[in-house]
Amino acid sequence: MKDRSSKIFGLIFFLFLCGGILYLLFAGPDSNKENKYEKIEITNNKLLTENEYLKYLELYDTTIFKELTLADIKVNLERHPYIIRAEVSHDGINKIEAELTEKIPKALIITDNEFKLVTEKGELLPLLNKNIVNGLPIISNIKRNSKELLDENELEAAFKIINAVQLIDENMYESLAEINLRNGGDILIMFAGFRFPIVFGKNSETRKILALKNIWSNLINEKGSNYDIEYIDLRYKNKIFIGKRKPTETTG
Repeated sequence: MKDRSSKIFGLIFFLFLCGGILYLLFAGPDSNKENKYEKIEITNNKLLTENEYLKYLELYDTTIFKELTLADIKVNLERHPYIIRAEVSHDGINKIEAELTEKIPKALIITDNEFKLVTEKGELLPLLNKNIVNGLPIISNIKRNSKELLDENELEAAFKIINAVQLIDENMYESLAEINLRNGGDILIMFAGFRFPIVFGKNSETRKILALKNIWSNLINEKGSNYDIEYIDLRYKNKIFIGKRKPTETTG
């Protein structure tokens, strides 16, 4: 009888001990304590700095976010025009870690007398930092359709030129300064370091860029002697026309 009572007592004590441990694990002194976020750390950001993102979204890193959940902060970050997705987590202490996936700007575009970024998907974004434009070509004089929207065919033509230049010659791409769509007319392109335009026309982007590449080295190496070039015309198949300025006559 005593052995049976001892076993029952031992079982009760064991269950009580297990219950106490579980209570400490799941309902201990910190169970009612809310997470306090004192800092947001942003990673994988290339377009803007961490402070620029937080300032735009009014999520300052010196603030304790008492009423915001991780889901709230994720939503706030993803409403920024530059952000596709934000993976948000808590470090277990007081910091939120946010890894961003940003949109990719393809070019700088002039529309309504202001500069905007245009992504590889044709989305227009505000220009929030002038440093973003470094290395991006400008698309100018794009035609509008009847709905006062940018003409998609015009934008696609500009993108084809950018892609062809980037694929064929990286150095040429780095020098690509402007694609002037001329409101639906023959396209002109400009390269940094040259004062003359390239009359590109329309279509056959790869063929024309390959033709330009064939004379690119000469243009670069003889940059000082190119002052008399007025234009280069790529509109004709298998031919490149180089227009020269007429020499200025001087009278004695």
